[in-house]
Amino acid sequence: MKDDLEVSFSEREIMLGLENGDKLMWDCVYYPLWDRAVSVASRWLNPFRFAKFEDIQDIAIRAIGEAAKKVQAGEVGSFDYLKVLTAIIAKRRALNFIEYWKAQRRDARQTETIEGLVDLHSPSPGPFEQANKLDVAKLLVNLAKKLPEHQQRLLFAFYLDGLKDMEIAKKFGMKMGTVSATLSRARYSLRAELENFPALKKELLHYWKHCHEGT
Repeated sequence: MKDDLEVSFSEREIMLGLENGDKLMWDCVYYPLWDRAVSVASRWLNPFRFAKFEDIQDIAIRAIGEAAKKVQAGEVGSFDYLKVLTAIIAKRRALNFIEYWKAQRRDARQTETIEGLVDLHSPSPGPFEQANKLDVAKLLVNLAKKLPEHQQRLLFAFYLDGLKDMEIAKKFGMKMGTVSATLSRARYSLRAELENFPALKKELLHYWKHCHEGT
């Protein structure tokens, strides 16, 4: 399904404007990117009582800012690529936030209250930020292009939004068996694509475990 932005402008116009820092074009893309980044961050942080909406907003702002730098450096080739990249950065930052918080709790030996743990953002990139985000986004976009549109939606709902099979079935009005079978084929294809990228494969396997076993 095309975004309104993609209906109004050609792919080339969008990316050229963004690369050149066109304020009007960035204003047009900001809210679609914001919605996606907030949705992804919320999905991962909402189960944790320590996470505030301000933390989710901060992750979304930083994710868009980081993606924007990649665009202006000419490293992002399409708007689809930009959307996926923004979501990946938001997801990684959310997971890094959680891991950093858990580490702080272990270090404190649970002697502090949650309210006493402030400024839990990691000052340096964590393990989920060290792997090449551009490679991950590129692999996902390229893989998705090989699939029918309905399978693309399921793949992105699973990987980017962190939805479980039952949630995906409800969101798209599909049978659980159909969702599970489609995702199984997509995961198999993705694993095959990642055989030459062991670091990225390790990250995705960690993600699948994190998604289906809970945090």
